[in-house]
Amino acid sequence: MVTWSYIFPDDSTYMWRDQYFQRLWPPGQFFMDGMDWIALKAIPSIVGAAWIALYFGYRPKTTVVDINQSIAQALIWGLSFVLIWQSVLTLVEFKYVSARLESTF
Repeated sequence: MVTWSYIFPDDSTYMWRDQYFQRLWPPGQFFMDGMDWIALKAIPSIVGAAWIALYFGYRPKTTVVDINQSIAQALIWGLSFVLIWQSVLTLVEFKYVSARLESTF
């Protein structure tokens, strides 16, 4: 909106706001555009990281070192899973979105 007001100082920022939100959340739609991609990224990331944390959390531990190692392994494997999932899905999303944009224009 700041860029809009800088480029078009005579126009109202309400025009920018209306256009922005109409494209983001078209009338008659229950969810905003792109919510399917957000859900497809977030839900598996959350579930996968939780399962990894539970796997390392429920393993038997006898010393403080075992606890520390389990925490470190859960963090490393959980974050690795989330980053890999997000990266792969982002590549798929960009390929899908760019193909859809090319057909639009």
